[in-house]
Amino acid sequence: MGFSELLKGGEISQQTRRVLDNLNTILEEVGSNLQQILKLVIYISDIDMWDTVNDICKEYFIDHKPVRTIVPTRELHFGLKIEVDCIAICE
Repeated sequence: MGFSELLKGGEISQQTRRVLDNLNTILEEVGSNLQQILKLVIYISDIDMWDTVNDICKEYFIDHKPVRTIVPTRELHFGLKIEVDCIAICE
């Protein structure tokens, strides 16, 4: 089962947490972490998901507040509800 299959069908809160947890894992693999993120662009498939995604981001980014843009779109690839583009410092 591929990554997209693991998330497909999940609620936006589940998908958001999974994406941010995976992002953290990827950053840790290269010697970085969520506190080194400079910018996030978050695409969501429905504007009604905005508040949920924003609230979850507040849980992950308490003191460090990267530049963040949430972009409501239509359908996302693989039927997912969220997609994240990230720029971070990796030393």
